[in-house]
Amino acid sequence: MVLGVEKEIARDVGGEPIDVIATGAALGAEIRGVDLKNLDASRFAAVKRAWHDHQVILARGQTLGDQDLIAFSRRFGDLDWAPVQETGRRFVEGLPKSTSFQT
Repeated sequence: MVLGVEKEIARDVGGEPIDVIATGAALGAEIRGVDLKNLDASRFAAVKRAWHDHQVILARGQTLGDQDLIAFSRRFGDLDWAPVQETGRRFVEGLPKSTSFQT
């Protein structure tokens, strides 16, 4: 349950604003007005700033394939190896890198 909600607007140069709605909890925010597949440098900077400010971000309504998610995640830094399932297989065959990243 969210007790309080704080809304910010992350302005980027030359584009529409990205809404950042804090959960009101210790961490977390939802970002709105962004397509994670098509981010220019200034809009990515606004997303990254929201992540730094809130530590966890939620972007609803995204349609990302495996390669899209990897490309987005790489913008944050080097990717870790995907975890191995109990069966010994990777979660996504042929994609040894996961979407967790190191900063």
